[in-house]
Amino acid sequence: MKKILIILICIVIIGCQFPVQKNNLAENVEEHELLGYWRADRHSYFLTTDILKNTKKRVNDSISLRLNKNMVFDFENAVYIENGEIRQKSFSGKWKLVKLDVNGKTLYLVVFEDTPNLPKYLRSGINVYENDATIQLISFMDDPDMGNRLLLKKLN
Repeated sequence: MKKILIILICIVIIGCQFPVQKNNLAENVEEHELLGYWRADRHSYFLTTDILKNTKKRVNDSISLRLNKNMVFDFENAVYIENGEIRQKSFSGKWKLVKLDVNGKTLYLVVFEDTPNLPKYLRSGINVYENDATIQLISFMDDPDMGNRLLLKKLN
């Protein structure tokens, strides 16, 4: 019984170690701060390729998102899986900023609307995080602890 208790305590202590945590949630985000051109960081290409490592195709290094003032978005080269193959496709549609209260913390999401063929990991929206006072957009492709994520940084 003691061994089981020790193992459970270790699992709890070790669990959820991905560096993006609730303390990185962006605070007081306004739509105008999100307007513009966003590109995936270099690390995203390696991680999105790793999650799809059973194929030999590399991901095109031009994943980008443009959020326009008229609430229209253009997502270029979004990565998704179809029939076990890596695919990339561009999507356009409407977007909105959604503010949620989750256990006393405010969570902001960029949600894409009226886009039926959007990849599964983007359907629930992209999380808005802050790192050193810089806003970033992050979408996890699976368990956040796996590190397979798409991180978009705004270009000035």
